[in-house]
Amino acid sequence: MRHSAGPPGQTLIVRVALERGLCRLEVEDAGDGGEVVRRPPDMKHGGGLGLNIVHTLSERWGVERAVNGGTRVWAYVLQAPLAADDLPRSREAPNVTAQV
Repeated sequence: MRHSAGPPGQTLIVRVALERGLCRLEVEDAGDGGEVVRRPPDMKHGGGLGLNIVHTLSERWGVERAVNGGTRVWAYVLQAPLAADDLPRSREAPNVTAQV
């Protein structure tokens, strides 16, 4: 919302989709003005980090402008591989040996 050129109180749409090993992230608002570009980070006063982070972490990213107004910024980020701890656990009963 901070950098949106849309009107106050507007709706902000965030989408996330998984596509063939990539995660597509989108942010869409009603703003249709302002240039969406990376700028050098301002380490003294802050700012300029957002699209630089997107650029660094994504495989590709871009901006789409709707004919009737609105802006969508999207990025494709690689999905992280599952670690062994992230895999589902088996629900089978444990192997138990009874002594008689």
